[in-house]
Amino acid sequence: MARWVPCKRRDFIRKLRRLRFDEPRPGKRHFYMTIDQQMMILPKLKDLLKQAEDIFGREITLEEWLAL
Repeated sequence: MARWVPCKRRDFIRKLRRLRFDEPRPGKRHFYMTIDQQMMILPKLKDLLKQAEDIFGREITLEEWLAL
């Protein structure tokens, strides 16, 4: 079974773009991305993935993530 591994910020953003998020934009302290009028701040990878799952209302599986 595959396991979650760290990825580079650039790769993470590229995968979020494939999930239909808009391009990252600068904010006051952090960059952010939007999807369907919902904003996601870009701090840490774990926090980002949790926010993305909250927005979609479901878990993003490792297999789905690796396939992006």
